[in-house]
Amino acid sequence: MTRMIKDNQKVFNRLLVIIDALITAVSFVLAYYIKFYILNDGPGIGVLPVQDYYMLLPFIVPGYMFLYYRCSVYSPKRTVRRRHEIYSILQANTIGLAALIIILYMIIREINFSRSVMAIFYVLNVFLTSVFRIIMRKALRSIRKKGYNLKHILLVGYSRAAEEYIDREMSGALSGGEAKRIEIATVLARNVKLSVFDEPEAGIDLWSFSRLVETFEEIRNGTTGSLVIISHQERILSIADEIIVVADGTIRTAGPREEVLPKLLGGEYACRCPQRNGGGCQ
Repeated sequence: MTRMIKDNQKVFNRLLVIIDALITAVSFVLAYYIKFYILNDGPGIGVLPVQDYYMLLPFIVPGYMFLYYRCSVYSPKRTVRRRHEIYSILQANTIGLAALIIILYMIIREINFSRSVMAIFYVLNVFLTSVFRIIMRKALRSIRKKGYNLKHILLVGYSRAAEEYIDREMSGALSGGEAKRIEIATVLARNVKLSVFDEPEAGIDLWSFSRLVETFEEIRNGTTGSLVIISHQERILSIADEIIVVADGTIRTAGPREEVLPKLLGGEYACRCPQRNGGGCQ
């Protein structure tokens, strides 16, 4: 199963490369027409024809795809935040534009190529590529909410250990922490109205726990269902809307996080040591 997931990711990345290559080529050609046909009344005397710009595409498109790869534009989308992906696109295009200017105007000294076309190309390519990625993310999220494309919806506890875990075949010999992460991923893969997690941080390392808290924040902000987490961890309590304190099988207090958490951290609802004569939580 894990091998199939990785193969599908490779196919998806190849499709992204093809689309990004088309966007880059279209942006470059469109920049020429914007410069000379929209902002001006057509190419004037001494302006290079569009065919000369076409001749640059076999060098620009592969070069930009290489930069996208080096700038981690094709990292798995579920492990990369949207702003980081857009930053990678911006970084790759900035490096590409700088390299294009250096090669054209300083090395081979083809000064007749319009600098305005290069600037428009830079803006167009960043904008169109970023818009496409945003639309793609929303489309994939919509598909997953309908129950499709769930075979690699979430990797809980993403870390170096998780990367090694991807390559191993699943069997019955799972550790407690691995089993816990699979249980959480299974629940999150369903579009349910109520999700209950009992100490989800159990068996998860520090780095995975940080990612888990971020995941719960994303679920809290992006789902219409209710999320109930049983936990003693302050970081999980700090993202809750409501907190219920239970001790000795009874509810000690309940209310908004802003009211309960400061008192809880201050020890007001802390459980003292049992008394010799009475026992229990005082």
